[in-house]
Amino acid sequence: MRLFGGPPADEIRQLHPDGYDPDLAAEAGAGRSAVELLADLERSFELLEVAWQALDDALWDRQGIMMAGPRTMSEIITHHLRNVQVHHVDLDIGYRPSDWPSNFVEAELAKRLRSLPARADHADLLAWLLGRAPAPELRPW
Repeated sequence: MRLFGGPPADEIRQLHPDGYDPDLAAEAGAGRSAVELLADLERSFELLEVAWQALDDALWDRQGIMMAGPRTMSEIITHHLRNVQVHHVDLDIGYRPSDWPSNFVEAELAKRLRSLPARADHADLLAWLLGRAPAPELRPW
């Protein structure tokens, strides 16, 4: 995959060099059959695994550019695994947050809790945590 080819070429590559519009991406797949989507998903995972296997051990700390900014190759994998778990629930096909692996839950929860103070007024957040006020409205991630 393009992003994982950056470190061997001594490049920092962007996930979406031409930009990304989630509405256009969704629209592009909306008319495709489940069989087509599944085949594309399987092909994408195969290509991703080949790219991961080809990346030398010494290059996993090199960076690529995700939508949220620079990340190491290792962090990019964690991001992709997170997306698989979250969007599996989004499909509404019977997979629930209670089905998430505990290692995913613990790692993601710790990450989200670290960033929580930046999403709300600190006094309002503390009042809620102390049971003295309703949950504050949170700013976007």
